[in-house]
Amino acid sequence: MAAIVTDQFRILNANNFVETVDDSANSYYITLGLANPALAVGFGRTTTWNTDTPNPIDNFNYIDHSGDTQIFGKKVTSANIRRLITRRDWTQGTRYEMYRHDYSVTNPSPVTNSTRLYDSSYYVINKNFIVYVVLIMVLLVLVQQEMHHKMNHYLLI
Repeated sequence: MAAIVTDQFRILNANNFVETVDDSANSYYITLGLANPALAVGFGRTTTWNTDTPNPIDNFNYIDHSGDTQIFGKKVTSANIRRLITRRDWTQGTRYEMYRHDYSVTNPSPVTNSTRLYDSSYYVINKNFIVYVVLIMVLLVLVQQEMHHKMNHYLLI
């Protein structure tokens, strides 16, 4: 069954999560534990997990076992949270796409054939960690590195 989860819905959920972490009434913890402990038969994933997915186990013993196999935990604070995007390094000779708000199934991006803006390659980062956004596409083969710094950190290709 297909789910209708848009990029804007994902961004809204991420923003809501950050706001709830900042709220002192909430506490979030992240833990590390044994994903598939070998000694405990029946807990964790089996080798046939992808083809023969088991029914969920809904009892206190199973929940307690999750706590018993945790190695450590840490409280999540606002200092631990970052909003991230996919890193795209500048590579000479690579074609990048123009930023457009209307990429979709019926209007894919021209270079990567992406159906979502966030999957297209409309921005890059250089070795100095400066982010460039492709705003206009014209026929330019190379742009000198010195010009990049004079263009207010935006690359107009």
